[in-house]
Amino acid sequence: MWRDKPRIRAIKYASPGWLDLALNLDVALQVAKVVCTFAGTAVFLAKSYAAAMKVLYSVKTEREKSRLAYLKLTIEQDAMLMKHCNAHAKLLGFKSVKALNEQTGNSEVTLRLLLAHHRRLRELGKYVEDGKVILPPNNDEES
Repeated sequence: MWRDKPRIRAIKYASPGWLDLALNLDVALQVAKVVCTFAGTAVFLAKSYAAAMKVLYSVKTEREKSRLAYLKLTIEQDAMLMKHCNAHAKLLGFKSVKALNEQTGNSEVTLRLLLAHHRRLRELGKYVEDGKVILPPNNDEES
């Protein structure tokens, strides 16, 4: 609440300087108690914090493990994704999608990368269509 925030009443800059605050005494006493408690039990608070973080980390790890188990692909899904990877890679001019798939280790990630590449090429293609970019002719094409 606005009444609980301290307000500066006076400041003296000369040495020794001081700062005079107007504040709610009850709130100031509560803050002072918490600070004293924290200072007096810093070691125990640090251990408690570390233990709590360890529990949070283990919960996160378990959540990720269950998420990964949920996200594992079936053989049929993997085959279907690889079929799309190979087809799309060929259309984009890749000689082989095998090296990319070995790097990602997951056909879903491979397909997502290929589709991202496709979106970027599509944007560049719009520039060519609009005449904003002129590319040299492809020597591999047979006229």
